[in-house]
Amino acid sequence: KLEFEPPDLRWESAQVIPKHILRGETMRMRLNLMNVGGDVIRNVRSKVEIFNTRQPRRRTVVATPVTPVMAPGEVVTYELEYVLPEDQLLGTYQISATADPDNLLKEVKENNNEIKSDDLKLSDIKLLLPPENFMFEENGLFLFQWDSLAYGEFKIQVGVDKKFEDAGAYFDLPQGDRWIADKELVPLSGELPGMAMGLMESFERNKLHWRVVGRQASGRQAISEVRTFTVKPAKPEG
Repeated sequence: KLEFEPPDLRWESAQVIPKHILRGETMRMRLNLMNVGGDVIRNVRSKVEIFNTRQPRRRTVVATPVTPVMAPGEVVTYELEYVLPEDQLLGTYQISATADPDNLLKEVKENNNEIKSDDLKLSDIKLLLPPENFMFEENGLFLFQWDSLAYGEFKIQVGVDKKFEDAGAYFDLPQGDRWIADKELVPLSGELPGMAMGLMESFERNKLHWRVVGRQASGRQAISEVRTFTVKPAKPEG
């Protein structure tokens, strides 16, 4: 009687997009599971979960795919979607996929059935442009872009205080009590580079920081991460 080596399940890859997710946005997963053993395996159940990296034991099941049969060497691809709830805690997440979570199948190795994705960032406001440490030309175009699903009105804050604690070290755009519904802003030249260069001179700093504040109709607000940029002074003419 021919004896086959038992089957063995192993995850080849776990990809998730986007890497920076907004609350309310659809997350797409692509998971590749392979039977690296020597025999056919049937009724392969898997469990896909999401967890906050600060609370790795508190997991939410996002999918439980089942494959009826896998031949030796066969790869099965699971394409999954999941929408993060509006009240999901912000922070850093990972996806974990476990094949045969209840250990019902006889395999060569029982300890290689789990894979984790790279870190995913969940936030309310995602900064798009400029990228971190971007250098604007003093006489060039200053363009700021961001994205959000949960918030409808915005303003950006620019300053030399990275923590935005000193009210004299940053300013709002648009200024005063105005908010904008757009998710991009080109400041007036008096604001940028004007006011920003003035702040750098008076505080003797060579870097600027920006962030976006979002507001809902209820008045609830959210603040994005902080990014840094610089301004390359124009060469004096003559």
